Amino acid sequence: MFVAILLSAALCAIALPSIFILIRESTKIHRQGIVKDLIKVFERYGNPGSSTIPSFEFVKYKYFVNNGSADQEGRRRDDFRIHHWILSAFPLVAITFVLNSLCLAIVIHVALRRSITVDVAWLDGRSPLPLFGWVLLASYVGAILFLLKSFVQAINNFDLSPFSMVGASVNLIFSVVAGLLFIFGVVRIPAAAFGIETTGAAAFPLTIVAAFTAGYFPDVAVRNVMRWSNLRLRKAEDERVYKGFKAIPLEIIDGIDSEIRSRLEDYHISAVQNLAAANPLMLFVETPYGVYQIMDWVAQAQLCASVGPSALAKLWRIGIRTIFDLERVALDQCCYAPALLETIGAVIWKGPEVSLSKYPIVPDLDAIRADIRFRLENPHVLRLRQVFNQVSDTIGADARRLSPIVDCEPSTGRVCPFARPAAAA
Repeated sequence: MFVAILLSAALCAIALPSIFILIRESTKIHRQGIVKDLIKVFERYGNPGSSTIPSFEFVKYKYFVNNGSADQEGRRRDDFRIHHWILSAFPLVAITFVLNSLCLAIVIHVALRRSITVDVAWLDGRSPLPLFGWVLLASYVGAILFLLKSFVQAINNFDLSPFSMVGASVNLIFSVVAGLLFIFGVVRIPAAAFGIETTGAAAFPLTIVAAFTAGYFPDVAVRNVMRWSNLRLRKAEDERVYKGFKAIPLEIIDGIDSEIRSRLEDYHISAVQNLAAANPLMLFVETPYGVYQIMDWVAQAQLCASVGPSALAKLWRIGIRTIFDLERVALDQCCYAPALLETIGAVIWKGPEVSLSKYPIVPDLDAIRADIRFRLENPHVLRLRQVFNQVSDTIGADARRLSPIVDCEPSTGRVCPFARPAAAA
């Protein structure tokens, strides 16, 4: 039994980093193909070398890192070698092997009521498992689930590296220790000091859940330990900040629901500001969504991040959905209308902060246009505009407007696309 436990633990420990390293290489090859297709599109319809898109160059630099290759300036850009992965994964394999063996022995002891041939009293089949064993098992389950999730996110973002393996080893130890520290240092000791029962039927499930949570969120557990210990000379956090500033959820963007939000969270996009500053071409390569859909989402997010969710809903009613719709109304003479601009200014400026100041609720048109101009000067807005212009150029000028409908005489034999026959005399 003991040998079988060791073999199973070793197999799982070796398979954990190996599978993710292989998936990383497969993902790199797949996304390199997508980037090559994008290169063909931009070079086909544009002037290669005449206009460089930094956001696209970042995508190419991220994924075209091959052994022995060099960039345009002659600098070698090598990907990680196999010995880098082996050396960095060794601590993770060793730690998971030890913890796998211990937790697998605990599971067999609890589930099968079988003794393990080791000199540990509480692994005897007739002995009850102490609370330490339950807390260790729950903390390790939470820690390993967090590790798997972080590896999946690293694959999605293509930032899995040998250092990720070293960091995972540290986080795994930290999570297990944080779970034990949280339960026995924060829950058990104060409860014993104040005579609170923590071993009853009702307290045991809460203890297991708390241990799992501490293993999954070790930083939260350690933060609570430090806060409740009242350590001197420690800078405390102002909790009023969390109440005054709140993150805007992604569901406010037209086209994003809870399922899409959960997918985007794998790419560290959990709020509107994250989406507003995201690289649209990078998202197209790394997510299953279309490039036009992503550009629309990012443009909506940039408008929301600029004017706020309340003003965003009001601007929708007058057809202003994205940051570039706002730019057209303010700066494009073809779309300029004083009444429309005053309405936009009233939506953006109206609020308690402005109404109580010396400025009027609705400023003049020059102030509104100046306000919109500086909202458009953020680097992520400039980047998105460059991508929009490049994509518009690839589509062509014939897509700017619909062709006019002209009368067409059937007897002439002319080819009249998008035309209707002339009315009979």
